[in-house]
Amino acid sequence: MGSVMADISGQTVLVTGGAGFIGSHIVDVLAEDNEVRVVDDLSSGSSSRLPDSVELVQADIRDSRAIAEATSDVDLIFHQAAKVSVSKSVDDPFRYHSVNTTATLRLLESARREDARVVLASSAAIYGRPRTVPVREDEPKG
Repeated sequence: MGSVMADISGQTVLVTGGAGFIGSHIVDVLAEDNEVRVVDDLSSGSSSRLPDSVELVQADIRDSRAIAEATSDVDLIFHQAAKVSVSKSVDDPFRYHSVNTTATLRLLESARREDARVVLASSAAIYGRPRTVPVREDEPKG
């Protein structure tokens, strides 16, 4: 992450899910040279993980008004907010769809309106059973 992140400076960056484990590490690096805003409902994250310089918008990713305000004047968005439990998604598929699909689409629409670039999170699960570890990005999927 270091070399890519070194090219990002002097920008206004939004990190959704930025108070979570992965998001907070992204925030730490970005906050060194950028204005960082975080949207997180704190359902699994913690505001204590965030540097004092970061603006925290405590809101659900599905809150269209909060997302519109949070994406205002941003240059770049790292989208980390998601529901990730496979077993819970089976029990509550509509909630998982509303967070992981519908809210992501709305975020992408807000990014388009702001002309902001977006970095989407993914999962190692897309690679299936890896042939080697660590898994390379060009590894066949599925």
